[in-house]
Formats: sequence, C-alpha cells, structure tokens
Amino acid sequence: MTAAPPPPPTAAVVVVCLLLLLAAAEGIPSIPPHDAVARVARFVANQCTWASVATISTQESVRGQPFSNAFSVSDGEPGNGSGVPYMYLTRMEISVKDLQLWVETVSLDSAPL
Repeated sequence: MTAAPPPPPTAAVVVVCLLLLLAAAEGIPSIPPHDAVARVARFVANQCTWASVATISTQESVRGQPFSNAFSVSDGEPGNGSGVPYMYLTRMEISVKDLQLWVETVSLDSAPL
C-alpha cells in the first residue's frame, strides 16, 4: 500500500513563504555600477565571507603542484567595511608555509552576491 501524496500548500503558506523571502531580500545591498571598479571591489570584499588562496605546494609529497585552500575572510562589519580583506591564519597552516615561498592568488567567493 502506498502513502497518499501530501496535500498542496495552501495559499496562506505560499504567502508566508513569499513574505519571508522578501524580508530577507530587503537586507541585501545592491551592487554598485560595474564601471565604478573600486566601489565594486570594496563591495565584494565587504560582502564575501570566504576566500580561496591558491599556492604552489611546498609539501614534500606534492611539491610543485597547485594547491588551493578556502579561508574565512572579513573586511569589517557588513555594509561598513574597509575594503581590505583580512584572514586570521596560523604559521602551522599548509597554505601559510607555501605563502612564504611563492607569489599567490586570492579570489573572493561571490556566491552571497
């Protein structure tokens, strides 16, 4: 015997869900115009919470191979940042050991945007 499918959502449930989505969207700032490059860069630095640091590994087993690691990043309070991303790292972190020998690439996660 198979179970009956659940009833469709009522209009009230749909309305509540839409109101919750609209309330959440109100707190999202709009991105500056694309030709205001410095403003866009500061906006991205402020809104992103993760950065990927790509290095060339110095670890014996994978020496010389590309390596990427994700780190939590912040430039200050949301909507009131400095535009300078900060990562709090330890010297024991593999990527930090790689950073001491190689020029690296950092990219910010734009998913929250």
